[in-house]
Parts: sequence; structure tokens; C-alpha cells
Amino acid sequence: MSDKELLLDVIEFATTDRLRSTLRSICLKSDDAYALVCDELLAPANTQKTADEKRQSGSSNGPVSKRKLDEYICPRFAVCEQCEREFDVLTDNGPHACRWHEGELEIDLDHKTWDDWDEDVHGDMDDDASRSEYPEGFVWECCGKRGGWKNDECKSGPHKAEDYKKFKVSN
Repeated sequence: MSDKELLLDVIEFATTDRLRSTLRSICLKSDDAYALVCDELLAPANTQKTADEKRQSGSSNGPVSKRKLDEYICPRFAVCEQCEREFDVLTDNGPHACRWHEGELEIDLDHKTWDDWDEDVHGDMDDDASRSEYPEGFVWECCGKRGGWKNDECKSGPHKAEDYKKFKVSN
């Protein structure tokens, strides 16, 4: 096993705390590593220009540019408040990138799933485990669609990330 393969295996099985600690340490020791991590994890102030440049080049994993950019406006990756998925603020936020339901997933007691259900034997009907295992027994209150159908959300639009205040990162 090569050193590279060994390192990739160690990264795969390391704890999140160990990886964070190691990444912080590397960033403090190397300006090049710091610049690489900033480019990967932060969105620059000229976000739209950077996104367009990356699309034109066909890659977001190219070499670090020598651009002079000291201001970053937010984390590059955010979790959407609507669909609860992580997205890249530079490349994954078009007008229909996000799909979600506005309402709650409610139990449909008239559905055949619950005909022979005994809560003493099977557990609660209306809980997260049942929603996951028996989605057909639930209905979205916002649109009346059955639970569990992928890409069948009733709303679409751009992702909505938490607002971040501008902050400066100095090299």
C-alpha cells in the first residue's frame, strides 16, 4: 500500500474531531494550504464571477489561482432551510435547485398500512421511524401528496441558506 493510499484510508476512518484539528493545524502551518482551504470552503465576495469562471473551466478542483482576494462573504457550503440538504452556494443554486414541501407530513389513518397495526406490537404509528419505513401511510398537508415519493415536492425555487455577515479573511 502506497503512502497516498494509506493516508486516504486513514482520512476515511478518522473521527470528525481529528480531521478538523488536523485541517486547522495544516492551515496555520502553510499559507498555500490556507489559500486552498479558503477557496474550497468559503465563497468570495465576487461569488457570481467565480461561479461563472469555474463553470467555463469545467472544474471546481483546479489549481489555486494567484488572484488577490481577501474578502469572503460566507461559507461556500450551506444547508438549505427549505429542503434541509447541503448545497454549494457557488454552483448549485439555480431558480429550481431546491424542491420542498411547505407543510408537515401527517398520518393518514384511513390508509391500508394501518389496518392491522397494533401499537403494542409495532410501536407508534405517528413517529419518524414509521414515516421512514411506511411513507405511503402519510400525506403532506400542503399538497395532499403521499409521503416517500422522491422528486415529488410541491414547491421549487432557489435554496435558502442562513444569512451570514461579511467577514474578512486576511492572508
